[in-house]
Amino acid sequence: MLLRRIIEHVKTQNWTAVGLDFVIVVVGVLLAFQITAWNDDRINRIDETGYLERLHKELESSISLIGEDVAQLAEWHSLGKQNIAILESGRLAEADVQSFERGLVVGFRLEFVQSNLATVDELLSSGRLGIIRNAEIRAGISRVSSVVENMQSYIRFIGERQNMLTPILWTRVRWVQTIDIQGATVVDYDFERLTADDEFIFAYGNAVHILRTNQMWLSQASEEIAALRDLVGAELNRD
Repeated sequence: MLLRRIIEHVKTQNWTAVGLDFVIVVVGVLLAFQITAWNDDRINRIDETGYLERLHKELESSISLIGEDVAQLAEWHSLGKQNIAILESGRLAEADVQSFERGLVVGFRLEFVQSNLATVDELLSSGRLGIIRNAEIRAGISRVSSVVENMQSYIRFIGERQNMLTPILWTRVRWVQTIDIQGATVVDYDFERLTADDEFIFAYGNAVHILRTNQMWLSQASEEIAALRDLVGAELNRD
């Protein structure tokens, strides 16, 4: 109808009406673009809030998981240091036997970064990171992804070193059985021979040091995740 009216105005050379018609067309197009942009922005803001809410929950979950592993590594490291002192003293008290045997087994273990960062992966892989308006959060998402990836690589590296040390343990200590869900283990070994075995003590000391390194790296990953969680939480509270 508008096109027919414009044609009629042109035929009658009513240029004022033609100009008004074109203004109406331009304003209509601009208004349509504005409505579309407003609607797209509204949808993006809904999506952004959804991403941030999911991300906050996943970061909280990851911090909890890593915290459990850090505590476990701290316990293992403590047992390892205690065992080194016992081996160097050459005396194993009856009251220390159970913890000594547990320390022998767990001294050669590692923990990887247990994280639940599906939203981080989705935002980065889908190219939708830009939907997050807060530049600090965008930078934090990229940083956390990089830190977790690097930490996993570092732990794999020290795991290779650990694998070189593990045979030294199992040629001196024989596993008998695991007796409960907590991982209590019965092992057979000659304590006096262990105290005189410099190769074993050196390897075990290295393994215990690796436990401490493992603990520190997980703690660093947890700190980065916690920093991002705080940024996301502040953004959600502001909205």
